[in-house]
Amino acid sequence: MNQTIDYYNKNAKTYFEQTVTLDMDEIRETFMDQVLSGGRILDAGCGSGRDAKYFLDNGFSVEAFDASKQMVRLARAYTGLPVQCVRFQDLDIEQRFDGIWACASLLHVPKEQMNDVIARLYRALKDNGILYASFKIGQTERIEGQRFFNDYEKQDMHILFAAFKILDVFESHGNQQNWINVLVQKKQSEDCQ
Repeated sequence: MNQTIDYYNKNAKTYFEQTVTLDMDEIRETFMDQVLSGGRILDAGCGSGRDAKYFLDNGFSVEAFDASKQMVRLARAYTGLPVQCVRFQDLDIEQRFDGIWACASLLHVPKEQMNDVIARLYRALKDNGILYASFKIGQTERIEGQRFFNDYEKQDMHILFAAFKILDVFESHGNQQNWINVLVQKKQSEDCQ
């Protein structure tokens, strides 16, 4: 993880420029259609702040974090939000968000830590809250370009997000990569009893 964070700290400006204008409109609209109108969204692993700014501009209350200090600095400047420097593994929030957006960010969490991280995201959501996440398609954990990645297949989403109600699992192609996307909903407390 430290190597990945170091990569983003050293390459923040380049990464920002490469990702800030990527077209995510279709997937963002699908997510926003499920989230309580004007609700609170957490952009988890926000990178450039591209999506946080979009949600903010569309009337949502937005919080954001990233593990890279340099990405946080750029995201703060771009969004005007007080973006926090936090790792997924340190997230400790209870029932604050109507939606959590984890676009191409959980893919840097080692598989051995994923269940704990997903449990942390689950706790951060309000009942019926919506979570979106995306991963590169595959089965491996690997280092690519000085960054750690974990890859998943479509069937893995049902196991990873078993505590949630699965709304949709779909593949997409973007940024010269095949992606697996998952949209899930936190079950109401009484549904878990």
